[in-house]
Amino acid sequence: MTKLDLNKVYSKFADRQNAVVAAIHDYELINDKLIKVVCTFAKIGTNVTKDNLQKSIATLLSGRGLVVENSFREVEHSTLAHNVMVGYIYAGHQVRDYDEKVVKASMKTMANNLLMDTDQSLWEIKSSPDGSKYLARHGTEDLSQLVALAKVRDTNSPKIRTLSTTQTKSMEFVAFINKAKCEVGYGYVVKADADSLEVLSTEDEVMNIDTDDVIEAVDLNEEDVMECSKVVTTANLVNPEKMKEYYQKMFSYAPEYYQQLVKIIDSHSVA
Repeated sequence: MTKLDLNKVYSKFADRQNAVVAAIHDYELINDKLIKVVCTFAKIGTNVTKDNLQKSIATLLSGRGLVVENSFREVEHSTLAHNVMVGYIYAGHQVRDYDEKVVKASMKTMANNLLMDTDQSLWEIKSSPDGSKYLARHGTEDLSQLVALAKVRDTNSPKIRTLSTTQTKSMEFVAFINKAKCEVGYGYVVKADADSLEVLSTEDEVMNIDTDDVIEAVDLNEEDVMECSKVVTTANLVNPEKMKEYYQKMFSYAPEYYQQLVKIIDSHSVA
């Protein structure tokens, strides 16, 4: 008789306690790879993490749509019991473990390294750097169709068109969606018009973005912006932790501003 592995049993209970159930209620197609969505999240248990939220979205979209890290923020809405959030999802390529027994039993060879599953989906056999095999879904995902199928009608949830866009001004530090890279960027607003912003990004690049691309903003005074502009080009801020470390040193003379910057980097609901 096989001995029961209690650790595995306990882990299943823990996973259920930390589970998060996601639902998409509204969306706006940004481009062929990026979609803005309004979601609700029902918490099951108390130890909910950002990782739980991200996995919930991935599960909802069968791994073919993934959360843009740090792009989600909570929306206040008194009529719903669940948490309401708005953020971005990008088209991801679904991958699966390569199991030779499963491949032989349920998949049909279509061409060299190309297989068809029982649901007519096509999968490519690929190799990791260590030489191990895995399956990657073949072709480009139709993210708009995927999200449309997952959408749940809810008349009480807010719509994207009703969510007000923050009026962003010059000399503000902003988090924004980089639509070309499908990721969140950070930078300083050097020029602000009604519909567009000129931003000096933390990657030493001047970018023109739409005002609707702003996720969150922190107001800085002119002296701080001038100081930031002098040194921002020397920083390697791809890693959020390195970003915080860098700004902690830069704003050692003004800890209140540093705390605001940490908040804008860390407070997004999904990462």
